[in-house]
Amino acid sequence: MNYLASFCAKFELDLGSEKKARDAQKSLSCEAEGKERSSTFITCTGAKVIIEIKAQDLTALRACANSVLRLAQAIDNIDKVI
Repeated sequence: MNYLASFCAKFELDLGSEKKARDAQKSLSCEAEGKERSSTFITCTGAKVIIEIKAQDLTALRACANSVLRLAQAIDNIDKVI
């Protein structure tokens, strides 16, 4: 990313166990690929997945946050079904 991020968001998801958090981090890593107007950083600390989004404009931040959070919600829903 060649620009200075003007907008940032940070989300912490407590998944209850380190294994679930690591699995979620791996699943969410597809969203961490470089995009033109935003970057996503996904880390795992204990049972928590930390998602940090940096974007050059508010629209890009919102779009990226919606995408990541929908995927995180799907991961959580799948875990409840299984």
